[in-house]
Formats: sequence, C-alpha cells, structure tokens
Amino acid sequence: MKKKIRITVVIVLCIALLTACKSQDATQKKLMEDSKLSNVDTYLSYVNDYKKGKVPAQDYNCRTAAFTLLEDSVTATPKKEYNNYLMFDINFIETDDNFQQIRDHQGEFIALFDGASVDGVANDQFEQVYPNALKGRNVEFHNDKSSLISVVMHDPYEKWLFVGHAGVLVPQGNEFIFFEKLAPDQDYQAKTFSSKEELKKELLSRPAYRGDGSEHEPMIYENGVLIK
Repeated sequence: MKKKIRITVVIVLCIALLTACKSQDATQKKLMEDSKLSNVDTYLSYVNDYKKGKVPAQDYNCRTAAFTLLEDSVTATPKKEYNNYLMFDINFIETDDNFQQIRDHQGEFIALFDGASVDGVANDQFEQVYPNALKGRNVEFHNDKSSLISVVMHDPYEKWLFVGHAGVLVPQGNEFIFFEKLAPDQDYQAKTFSSKEELKKELLSRPAYRGDGSEHEPMIYENGVLIK
C-alpha cells in the first residue's frame, strides 16, 4: 500500500512540474512575442531541444542567438569584410542550414558584430570606438520593446575591440529579462534583473570576459549606447 502511495505521489509531482514548465514556457513565449522579437518559435525550439539534450553539431552562440531574436528590428548597411573574431560565426552561417534566417541578413550581422581597431586610440577614448563603428555602418535599432546588449572586449595584442558576448534585454514591469546563449556548448538563459546596472555588474563579474589584465575593462552597451 505504501509503495502505491509513493508511486502516486511521484506521478502527481511529475505532472505538477510538467504543468508548471509548460505554463512558464507559454508565459515566456508571450513576453517575447509582445516584445516584438523575431523568430520566437525557432528560438524556443532550440532552447527546448537543448534542455532535452538534442543539441545540433553546431548550436547557436551568443551573437547568432541574439541576432535571431532581433533580425527584423535591426537595419544596417551590409558589410562583407570581417575580423577573425567572427570567422566561426560566418563559417557556420554560410554552411549550416540551421542558420538560414541569419544567412539572408549576413551583411547586417557583420555590420552589427564586427569589431573595430583601437590602434592609435587613447585608452580613455575606447568607449566611443564601438558606437562610432555602428554609426559608420548605419546600424539602427527599431524595436522600442527590446534591445541588444553587447559586451565589447579589448584585445591589446591585436589592438582590436570585439563583441565578446551579446544578449537581448526585455523590460517587464519594473524589472528586465535578459535572454542569452552563454556559449555554443552552454545553456540558454532567461534571467531577471532589477536594473540595467545590476545586469552590467553581473556581466562584468564573469571571468570569461577578462584576459591577463593588460586589456581595457569590458564595456557594456545597450543598442550601441554605453551603460554607465
């Protein structure tokens, strides 16, 4: 009798958890759709596949995941040339059909995420390099309900700034939801922050975004505007 009771309790708990997960997924989908994000079903299908262990040979990275959600709300003068920091992104975009929706806007993707040289630029002027690069490429953001967060990092040896991480920020009441893919072999996340300053603090605390100490501190931008 006790064994039957235990089995029944486990089944009830499993059903409750499954129902809660479905409800959470539906809420997240509605938030993303209400925020005018692009390719929501495609993005969430990758999230769910990852949770189930069904990971493709080449999964999204932070930049391709963010661009997928912002595809319809970013415009730019298409750019063909790119630095080596985008080499793997572009290779997979061009050769893997899972990235077809990005391939159709590859020039805009490069314009948005290609870095910029800081050769000859004074250290205290670094913060303006990325915004000026976006301006020169005519990058514009057209979604007032979501924004691109870019972690711009410095390679002191190549004298180059590059977008080392990216995600999408969505306001929700007095809070913010940050959607990100940590890395190709790491999880998708949707994390809540009380402010943009709190998000910035977490991003700057991640050791992966720092080098040997000779580089400029990572800079956090929202739609190309520095978060101070």
